Amino acid sequence: MKISKRWRGIIFGVLNVVLIVGPLVYLAIYPNLQQEPSSYSESLFFSLLDETNSTLAIAKRTADEGDLSIAKSTLLYYFRNRPPDPLYRIQSYNLTEEMNRSNLAMERIFNLHGKTLQIANYPDSDTILVNGRQMPNTNWHKNPYPQDDEWIWQFSRWSWIQDFARAYIGNIAIGNTIIAELYARECIDLITDFIQKEPVGSSYTWRTLDSAYRVQNLYGLGDVLKNSTYFTSEFCFLFLRFIADHGRYIADFHKTQYNWAFTESKGLLTICGYLDFFTPTRDWEQEVWNTLSRAVKNSFYPDGASREHAFRYHMIAVSDVRDCLYIADQYEHLTSNVELKDSIQKSYLFLLHNTMPDHYGTTFGDSHMRFMKYYIGQGTQLFPLNLEFSYFDSEGEPIGIFPPNLSVYFNDIGVFLSRTAWNDTDALFTYFDGGSYGEHYHQHQDFGNLQLYGYGRRLILDPGVSSYTNDLYSNYFRQSYSHNVVLFNNNPQSRAIPYATQWTAGLLGSVARASTKDCRYIWDREVTLCNFRGTFDSDLLESASNSSDLNRYWVVSDFWHGREVDLTMLWHLPYANLTKLNSYSEIIPEFGNNNNFNIRTDFENGNIGIYGFGPWNSMDIIQNGTLEQYKQPFGIRADRTETGYWEEATTLRYQGSINGKFSWFTVLYPSANQPYINVTRIPFSYRDHTYPIEPLGNAIGNVFSVTTTQGEDLHISLMNPTEESLYFEYRGSHYQFHGQQVVLHFNSTHALTQMLAGKLDRLVVDGNTLFEKQENSFLFAEDTGLDAITIHIDSINPYIYIGNRPVPSGLFWVRNNALSLSRFILGGEF
Repeated sequence: MKISKRWRGIIFGVLNVVLIVGPLVYLAIYPNLQQEPSSYSESLFFSLLDETNSTLAIAKRTADEGDLSIAKSTLLYYFRNRPPDPLYRIQSYNLTEEMNRSNLAMERIFNLHGKTLQIANYPDSDTILVNGRQMPNTNWHKNPYPQDDEWIWQFSRWSWIQDFARAYIGNIAIGNTIIAELYARECIDLITDFIQKEPVGSSYTWRTLDSAYRVQNLYGLGDVLKNSTYFTSEFCFLFLRFIADHGRYIADFHKTQYNWAFTESKGLLTICGYLDFFTPTRDWEQEVWNTLSRAVKNSFYPDGASREHAFRYHMIAVSDVRDCLYIADQYEHLTSNVELKDSIQKSYLFLLHNTMPDHYGTTFGDSHMRFMKYYIGQGTQLFPLNLEFSYFDSEGEPIGIFPPNLSVYFNDIGVFLSRTAWNDTDALFTYFDGGSYGEHYHQHQDFGNLQLYGYGRRLILDPGVSSYTNDLYSNYFRQSYSHNVVLFNNNPQSRAIPYATQWTAGLLGSVARASTKDCRYIWDREVTLCNFRGTFDSDLLESASNSSDLNRYWVVSDFWHGREVDLTMLWHLPYANLTKLNSYSEIIPEFGNNNNFNIRTDFENGNIGIYGFGPWNSMDIIQNGTLEQYKQPFGIRADRTETGYWEEATTLRYQGSINGKFSWFTVLYPSANQPYINVTRIPFSYRDHTYPIEPLGNAIGNVFSVTTTQGEDLHISLMNPTEESLYFEYRGSHYQFHGQQVVLHFNSTHALTQMLAGKLDRLVVDGNTLFEKQENSFLFAEDTGLDAITIHIDSINPYIYIGNRPVPSGLFWVRNNALSLSRFILGGEF
């Protein structure tokens, strides 16, 4: 097509404008545009200094005039004479150890992630000239241990660099100036070598997460080394530009969710505080607050739990937000963000409730055991008006009169937590995961997983995480085999999705339940923490149980729906000698063929009996598994971070095969002494059919009694809520039950005294209605004979009746989702 002269003139005119004006527009808005990873040029760096400071104005002017040598000398003068950084100050703690670690680092030997390894040199030459001195020709991004990415990530975070600063300042303090200067020289050469070899954004060394950690390890180092003879004007410029490069790189390429976003934002905000003389930090600070606001929304559910389903990264995220608020308070030129503090209040409450009675946190997802008093203290300082945190002081110690909620359900993540006390290390504690698989890459295949703690130790445990190594052992930790779950046909779970949950939590205990259709089978798990007590004369509804209470234990009921399937139930507990028991708690040398396989541990402090009833063909005690026999290559190891080692643990593996719809249950009974407990199935009738005592379990649910030293508890746990009433006889009385779950407690004289109910609609004893639910009304017999009741309740404003008398609303309240009534109300004394 022929173009006329007129149109050719117009086109070329437009192109000339674009070619001339385009670069000018680019320079006008540079460096606010997204940048390719690269270092600031010398001229650009000096042009971005804050010239309101007279010394920096001189440095900027001389750089504009082309005299970079004078500009760098002026920058060094400014840096040496500015006040020390208020936040990051390095001091020597153990000079001998710090020198030893620095000496090894000079040979490129580092101890990281539990391994001592040597970084490789480039093959073309063992040494290289840096700052006029020979040094090892380090290959900064070659992983010396290819199966463990975590090692090279930790190396790239430079925690080891501060050993040089400590060795320097420690030797200065004792007058060894020559030795101190040696460490300063080696440290400066290391940093210079990295800057020259590793362009911004390259390989493993510049992952944004590791860059954020690395820059935080650099801050105090500058203040320590700036008076060394080796801290030249050229290195001062390289050092400060290196930090500025980190700022631009993190600001341009950081994530907007999960733990990366929080850690990178913390690193970037600290750069904003440290480089107050560098004008781009003003935009970076706003980017930090915007990113953190988005990250909190993207990374946490509305209930405050992390979408990653990993307790460790939940802690990192909220702690980094708290640190950013603290950083802003330390630098006068930074502005804090009150709304951001309020947005993480629920996330701190999640940390609080995931703290076990020994003050360590739970270990679900990629988590190690962490001591939680520090985080509880943070919550107390951040949210002093919150009633739950007001129970603790700034050190995380309980000090309040009324404890926070003993039980709580985080409905978005699907985690249920319950305890018998807050201020008693012997208390019972339950963690139950009935939630979905989670997001990102730190979650595990652990639907229905339990963690149980009692009498001062973990009894049923979750191993947490081994490492991020892509090997057989690390992958094992993420799969269902290492969790307390049920397997179908010996296959691990997939991305399990719950389709139903329920929970009840009050004075007498708690019930949590969740269901999934994972693996094409429907699996329900229910965990009941019974907290029955012998006296209620002085009880308040807020009062907690303590270690003197006896009748406390767990019952775990499981149900499956589906065709013939091989079932495997897994329990993991710290290593202990195991005693084999029959169904009457009598010690036996070997298991028989009665389909009831029971064990008792032999812990020094606290004991636990695991009573497995159901269609089990075998029970294996695994210390070291095999792929051929179990599809799990290991037993399990408990993360003992507080003592610095991994503790061997035991895997109990129940196995059986089922044809049809059946159920089973496991009773877990903790006791300071040897437990004596007898579990007996109760026949019942439903829809004109009698379900007898049989080894395969009851087709629609579990109905059984638990006999202890304090009496008997009758457990009714059904697969589905009954459409009609269920009938049974117990202790000479006839019962009619309508609902899904209840535990009836009978004292030593066989009198019904306490009742813990999940879904209960009606209970009739010998033709007399003891309890009935009618919409929002809860009707109790005028003389129930009960000392206490905890019952699930859906309505916000229920109506309570004792006989025909309404109970004044001021005498009771709904806590969590349970109604708890004491002898005072049940006896009609109002």
